[in-house]
Order: sequence, then structure tokens, then C-alpha cells
Amino acid sequence: MAEERRLCYVGITRARQHLTLSRCLTRRKYGAVEERNPSRFLAEIPEHLLVEMNSEGNGEKMASADMAEDFFARMLGD
Repeated sequence: MAEERRLCYVGITRARQHLTLSRCLTRRKYGAVEERNPSRFLAEIPEHLLVEMNSEGNGEKMASADMAEDFFARMLGD
């Protein structure tokens, strides 16, 4: 578990200015739907560093479709 925690930390600290973490609630494996649990290491991230987004969005937060479009635009350098 220590090695998994280290790899998670390394992945997070590679982000320069902004890091987006996402997860799915369910996955399909061999035709069966399985519920997925978040990584146990997410609970170790200080609360003040997190902004939770949902598919509806609210206030200044973007809806997930807008977030995805923005993400891919930045990836492509648009």
C-alpha cells in the first residue's frame, strides 16, 4: 500500500498549475455492471484544496460537458 500511495502522490505532484481528478460510479466488466469505489488516497487530500464538480454544475462551476470541451481544447492547444 505504501508504494500505491507513493505513486498516487507522484502523479498528483506532477501537475503544474491545475489537476483534474475524475472517477466513474460504475464500470462494465464482461457485460456486468460493477460499482466502483473512489481511491482510498483521495481522502488524504486536504479538503481546502478540493473543488467538487457535478454534472449539473452551479454558480461559477462549469457543467461537465463544458468542462470536457474546455479540457480537450486545452489539450489540443486551441
